[in-house]
Amino acid sequence: MAAGSPRNYVHPDTIQFASSQAISSSNASLVESRFGGSGSGSYFRDVEKLSYHLPHLAAGHVLRQSCRYPEGGSVTRYDIFKDKSLPVTKVEYYPRTWSGPNVLHELSQIDIGSDLERRIVIVEDLSPTLIDVLGSIFQITPEFFEEHLNRSGYGRNSYNDGDTRAWNSGLLKKNYFSFKWQRPIYREACEPTSSNSRERLLGSHEPKMPPVEWLSEELIPNPPEKEPRFVTHRHRLLLNGNIFRQEWVLSIDPDVLVPPTGQNARGAWEERATLFRSNINGCDVVLLLLDPLPTISHSTHGEWPISTTEAEKSHQQASSAVQPLVETRTETLLPFTPVAPRGPERHHASPYQILKLRAELNVAKSTQEGLSKWIFQNRSGTFLDPMTSLLQLVHDDTLDLLHIMALVLEKIMVDSMDDHRIQERLSHWRAMVNRFQLELSDIRKNFDAFVQFVYGDKETPQFSSSLVSSVKNHIDALVAQIEKTQNSLRAELSILESKRGIAQAESVSKLTELAFFFIPLTFIATTYSMQIKELKKPPSISSFIWASITAVIVSYGLRLIVRSSIVLSFKRQCFRSVRKHGNLEPKDRIPAHVFLSWLIPHPKWFPLRYIFLGILITITGTVGLTFLWRRSHISVQLKETITVLFGTIVLLWVYLILRRFLRSKFGWHLDFP
Repeated sequence: MAAGSPRNYVHPDTIQFASSQAISSSNASLVESRFGGSGSGSYFRDVEKLSYHLPHLAAGHVLRQSCRYPEGGSVTRYDIFKDKSLPVTKVEYYPRTWSGPNVLHELSQIDIGSDLERRIVIVEDLSPTLIDVLGSIFQITPEFFEEHLNRSGYGRNSYNDGDTRAWNSGLLKKNYFSFKWQRPIYREACEPTSSNSRERLLGSHEPKMPPVEWLSEELIPNPPEKEPRFVTHRHRLLLNGNIFRQEWVLSIDPDVLVPPTGQNARGAWEERATLFRSNINGCDVVLLLLDPLPTISHSTHGEWPISTTEAEKSHQQASSAVQPLVETRTETLLPFTPVAPRGPERHHASPYQILKLRAELNVAKSTQEGLSKWIFQNRSGTFLDPMTSLLQLVHDDTLDLLHIMALVLEKIMVDSMDDHRIQERLSHWRAMVNRFQLELSDIRKNFDAFVQFVYGDKETPQFSSSLVSSVKNHIDALVAQIEKTQNSLRAELSILESKRGIAQAESVSKLTELAFFFIPLTFIATTYSMQIKELKKPPSISSFIWASITAVIVSYGLRLIVRSSIVLSFKRQCFRSVRKHGNLEPKDRIPAHVFLSWLIPHPKWFPLRYIFLGILITITGTVGLTFLWRRSHISVQLKETITVLFGTIVLLWVYLILRRFLRSKFGWHLDFP
């Protein structure tokens, strides 16, 4: 298409993609001619034309021919007949067999009037070859595959895919349904342990992407009369499939992304199922895309000890010693173990099945294996609808996930009582709680959308309705627990902020204590620096020190007096008396006129005269002593004697006046012991 030419929107189902009802045995030759017996990829040519109108296809994964396994994936076909006496037929198609015309003919061949009631085609993993084959067989819109591969790890940057709801065709009605859920797991201590190693695993098929490799030192035995020696082993990791989705570690500690060696951590692994349902010549055909187990191939190359028996088989000289052998050994790793078994056994456990359940907890099963158990191994021995089986499997995984979420919320509430932990982990906890709310909303929507897609206007079976109601009830209970946790976090955070404010106020009060030392020093220094006539002669250092010490003692002494219990008690008594006089409540502020009316109850002097008299005597004594010390013709000894006598008389008068005032006003007695 030339630049600037108009682009009219075209629905994905209107370009080269016929309806599924048109696929029958009569078009088998057409299918073979389109592929020429070798899979020429005409489906991709149609997708490429459609990508001009749908940008998300042009930037998506369906048109990309580069992946880790171009011919990967597995297909399993189940045929269920109307005659229930006939057994269910199971056919497995292995990789590298998609391009043959026989495969196309087998999947699309359904004779008119046959006894076939339902055909289920379950696909694990996807690859360009498999997409081409399935798209040509069922004439499915490429969005069916594109949505299943969204954020699937199909490519190195697959986790950065945009949301499928933002597609320009997102509001159109689809003839397929795709939904994701979280499978609860116990995360093991193995790769990938970081975003860097995960990116290198996803891009291992790219030439410029360095593989995930490391070296280790191993101690192996040596021939006789020699000490064991260390050898170097080279380790390398490769993914075994094209789909490797993301994990979700459900840990309240933000530092625990991968558990330490020998331990595991609760988490969830994202899974997706995409289904397409059609009717071919009266047969119900279900195409279901599922994710494979995210297994990792771990290869180790180096020297290994070989036993004597193996040496004899290799026609080597018999010896009781252990001889080294250079080879590459491979093992399959799975980054998690299941939280609960998948299948009907978990609902009908008996003492005789405990060992079986224990074995299933040690080995994770794929979604296809769990689905097969629900379809063909239910308790009654009859066939169970595949849609109901899928709903049951997702229902069990969801309830297990909700149980883990509830445990995480309880742990958050317990740890929120620790001030240190809540300061370190608050942002992580808030992110987890917000993620919980989003996941619960998606789960509710997916269950409703699944039932709507499968049953449409028909009445939903009671069993399926009970599964949906069960999930919704558990979601409602967890939503209430989330709100309780959020309220608890808010309360604990408020208490923490209050404690922090009190601590800051205490630190400020400690700084205020220093003011009783530095302000008097500043006052003395300022006094000596002023141009006072009597202080024209610079004072000595000893005079400054003594003056500073005296000022500090007086200042801090006043501080002690103000905060003393006697003064505080006197203050409370005064306030209580003033409030009683003014008919005020204990928490009311005391107006100035109420205080004055209490202090001066009558126009005459009465109690106020004692205060004025004490102040007048103190001022008079101070002025008299000042004039006394200004007389130079009086000797110093006489001045000191007069000062002591006069000061004693003044203090005695003040004491007597104060005692009279307190006795008349409050009934207090200030008597020396």
